[in-house]
Amino acid sequence: MYPQLAVKDSTFNKTFRDLYVEESQKHPQLLTQADWPLILAHRTADILTPPAPIVPAGPAPQVADAKSKWASPTPSNNPLDRGAYNQARSPYWWGGPWIRTY
Repeated sequence: MYPQLAVKDSTFNKTFRDLYVEESQKHPQLLTQADWPLILAHRTADILTPPAPIVPAGPAPQVADAKSKWASPTPSNNPLDRGAYNQARSPYWWGGPWIRTY
């Protein structure tokens, strides 16, 4: 899961070992759990992972080609163009004639 943990004296390995020493002094009961190496590896990854950059909110960039390529079609009154189940427009949204005949 964390290949850098196996590399001796890598940043990940050193941080993991530092966390191990700290936890063995402060919380020795953690090291009695079966998954303590995984817990410390996750904590190490959290420490070494940089935070996500903050992107200012604003309008999305406009791409002229995307607008023309993905422009929505003009509305149609044909029920087949509206989809198989359009409750707002179809008078038979409850299944009208099909329920009565079958």
